[in-house]
This record gives sequence, structure tokens and C-alpha cells, in this order.
Amino acid sequence: MKKIILATDFSKGASKAEEMAISIAKKHISEIIILYCSSPTYVDPNMPGGMVINLGIEREKQFDDKLAAKARSIQEQGVRTTYKLGTGSVAEGIKSLVEKEGADFVIMGKTGATGFLDKLIGSTAEYVINNIKIPLLVVPELAKSITIDKIQYATELEYDEKEILGEVFGIAKKLKAEVNLVNVSSDKQLDLIDNSKLIEDMKKAFPNEKFNITSVRSNNVEKAILELSETHENTALVVASHHRGFLDGILKPSVSESLIAKTTVPTFVYHFE
Repeated sequence: MKKIILATDFSKGASKAEEMAISIAKKHISEIIILYCSSPTYVDPNMPGGMVINLGIEREKQFDDKLAAKARSIQEQGVRTTYKLGTGSVAEGIKSLVEKEGADFVIMGKTGATGFLDKLIGSTAEYVINNIKIPLLVVPELAKSITIDKIQYATELEYDEKEILGEVFGIAKKLKAEVNLVNVSSDKQLDLIDNSKLIEDMKKAFPNEKFNITSVRSNNVEKAILELSETHENTALVVASHHRGFLDGILKPSVSESLIAKTTVPTFVYHFE
């Protein structure tokens, strides 16, 4: 693992994401790149031009000073750290930095059901997830651990998921974490393919990978996944977001978004065409 992008808004919710980034970087000798994107300065149109320019310069200096101080603080903890001050869209800022730096994943924080993540919910969230080729790790403010030893991937075991599983195993290797596939079935769920066949196909496709499978029966998929994930310490959840409809997806987009909003477990979000 080489680089981690830590997107921040300097809020309390972003602090836990920062702790997680530092923990991962220390364990895997990675570099952290802190990103903050400031919105344009809106001023009274009657204000003289010189004052507008000075206001913008002063505002940019304030943000730069805060980023520099945060970078120094992390460096003092033994982690190589740089920072980037962007202007405008958070989504564009993340996409641009990912492409430039070749990071392994992006980390950002979440406060309750609101906070910095809300800037990435809806069309902006869809843009980020759909346009970066690396996972987004969302760290709730109330996360109980800043270490990831286990990754749980929620699967319906109804479709070919080799592409997604390849990415899950890839991030697990980087984090030296074990993988647990969680299958929650309900009376309402379509049972199109025999689970045992799909599991056998997974083992053939990834003969060198070790993973466990936990099966749970519940009519409340979201609740079952949350309860199982929050039972184990040092666990991260994986959900997948798709453009395609339910029959082509692994989890309903609405379920995935709700999981991110409610869980206290760090959550990796992937997108696949």
C-alpha cells in the first residue's frame, strides 16, 4: 500500500477518519495526502475589487495554515504526510487527486446521519463513486475501532460476483485482513441459483484466497447486516453501488445508502459497471 487520500472538512466527524488513516498508514508504511476543497468566496457585488481579492487570499491562507498544521501533527506521529488545498467541488477534487497520485483508497468521515458525507450523497456521491477506480472508505464518528482486521462483504449469492470479490480480496491483502462473506436471505428474496454452486465457483476462481461464509435468515436485510457487522471488533463492511437495476446488483442501492447512513462500522464503497 502506497498512498491514502484523507478527505477532510476539519469537523469532529473527520477526526475519526484521520485516526483510521494514521492507523492504517503506520501499519502498512503508507503516505497520507490530506485533501480539503474550499467553496468559492461569495461576497457583496458592491464590494471593491481589491477587497474581494484580499478576502479570497486571506481565506485561502487560513485553510492552508490549517492543512499544514494537520499535516505536521500527523508527521510527528511517524507518518509521511502531504496536503492539497482545492477549490470548488469536493467530488472533482477527489477524482483529480486520485488520478494524479494513484492512491489505494480514499478515506472520509461521517457524523451521525449527517456531516461531510452529506456533501457526497445523491448526485455528488454517485459521481465520486462512479468515477474513481479505487474504493471509498467511510468512517463514522462513532466507530469503535480504528483498526481493520476483518472485512465483511454482503452478498445475495445470486449472481456472478467475481469482479467485486477480486477487489475485496485485493484490499484485504493490503490491510492483512480476513474476509467474511455475509449472505442474508429472506422469504421475499429471489432464489435464482443454488448457493452451493456459486460458492464452489468462488473457490475455483480464487483458489489461493481464504474466506468464511456466514448465512443469516432475516426479512430485514439491512438490520441483519448491521447487527452482524457491529458484533465483531475491528471490522469493515463492504457495499457495492451500481447503475444497474436490482437483478444486476449485489445490494439494492437504497439498502447500501441506508447502511452507510446508519452503521458505526467503517464501510468501503465500490462501484462496478
